[in-house]
Amino acid sequence: MGVMSSSLPSVRFRDLWRALGGSGHGHDVFERLCASYDEPHRAYHTARHIGACLGLLDDPAVTALATRLHEIEAAIWFHDAVYDTRAIDNEERSARMAEECLGAAGVPSDVVARIATYVRATKDHVVDSADGQLVIDVDLSILGESPEVFATFEKEIRREYSWVDAAAYAAGRALVLGRFAERPFIYGIALFRDRYESKARENIARSIAALTGPR
Repeated sequence: MGVMSSSLPSVRFRDLWRALGGSGHGHDVFERLCASYDEPHRAYHTARHIGACLGLLDDPAVTALATRLHEIEAAIWFHDAVYDTRAIDNEERSARMAEECLGAAGVPSDVVARIATYVRATKDHVVDSADGQLVIDVDLSILGESPEVFATFEKEIRREYSWVDAAAYAAGRALVLGRFAERPFIYGIALFRDRYESKARENIARSIAALTGPR
């Protein structure tokens, strides 16, 4: 199934698989995820993004917020498994992949259902559970990174939408970022607000100004 990404930790996935109650070692699923995140049209939504999310989840202060840590981690692994910039159902298809892979391995149905719910929630970034909110806040942490890191993120997103002409992209991207700016809070968890909220708003405002200003 292609060359596996060296930046996705196979041992970690095997341990997660066992913790979830999956039968076997889950290696076929791991390979499938690697192939997905290594697709050539991706620039940001790659194995590097998943690795960054897992690294943040490993922060002791973040880990301490989790109720069902393994389910949160599984949602991170699967949340961008399907990524097609011409489609509008990526999160749904990613959730279905999680349901298919985990269900076939005998993972308890309630566990599978929660993981799939968290994956689906990454579409609109709205969820009604603390663990689901942790998945979302980890995923959105990039918005509150340094201006340099955020600028690279924006360039990578643009590359993923290289098929869209400049004017249409600028309007669409400004709309997406504007929805975050209009929220009372971008992050639902206090720890993430303290770390990222102000920087995220600065990054978003600067990007919208660049997208909508004179050309």
